[in-house]
Amino acid sequence: MNGFEIAGGTVMGKDHRVISLGNQDAYWWFVSDKMIVAVVCDGCGSAPHSEVGAKIGARLVVESVRKILDLYDLLDPDAMMERVRRDALAQLRTLALNMGQSLTQTVSDLFLFTVMGFALTNRGVITFSVGDGFHAFNGKVFREGPFPGNAPPYLAYGGLIDSSLDVSESAMFRFKTDFMFPLEMVESVLIASDGLEDLIAAADNNLPGKKEKVGSLKQFWETGLFFENPDSIRRRLFQINREVIRPDWENQCLEKETGWLADDTTLVVARRQTGKEASWKSV
Repeated sequence: MNGFEIAGGTVMGKDHRVISLGNQDAYWWFVSDKMIVAVVCDGCGSAPHSEVGAKIGARLVVESVRKILDLYDLLDPDAMMERVRRDALAQLRTLALNMGQSLTQTVSDLFLFTVMGFALTNRGVITFSVGDGFHAFNGKVFREGPFPGNAPPYLAYGGLIDSSLDVSESAMFRFKTDFMFPLEMVESVLIASDGLEDLIAAADNNLPGKKEKVGSLKQFWETGLFFENPDSIRRRLFQINREVIRPDWENQCLEKETGWLADDTTLVVARRQTGKEASWKSV
């Protein structure tokens, strides 16, 4: 997409690290001369292997959006995303049915995840979501959720398996679309998992082991380094969430300083290009 650059990164939450749960977030994007499509997925925390579904789901949704944009662009975002939803669910169903066990068990173990995404074309930009998370447009931050009982609607609840959520609210299982803005209005767009809440709250805190502040969210679309080095956002998130242990010689003990991100935290950001050409390599 000429004139725009993209970057992203993810880090395991400190609560997940303590119990060796692993990072259940995933992200993926596609970039061409005609579009940028990006997705962040957050796997269900109580499912044993939801990181599998998050990784697969991010790629499936990106690929489905890409194919449909080739045909329809952003003429009808709601209809487009309903087609994406049905396409992604059909592919997940086929995959789950070929993995043994019951469909319900396989989906519950592997394929419960939320979706936050955006699509940027020459016509404009939309964000889309199922479940909780964050998106930001030109520096203004919006939150989807949280949901009662920390139980967000997952994409799979829209046709693969039943859930305990109120089925009368069927719209919550479909993609919510926002921000149909023309391209000339777009300066930056960001999507993130719900772990971003802790990052926003930590803005005025010091990085563990340093006197430098964590900083506000705007650093991720204002700092050129994040777009020059594909690992820079991951490194920054790691700095914010690392554990520092240092000796206290006077009291003969060790002092431990923990990171600020309790939950897995993942973000993808695109901005209008301001400098040299960026790398479009997917990570």
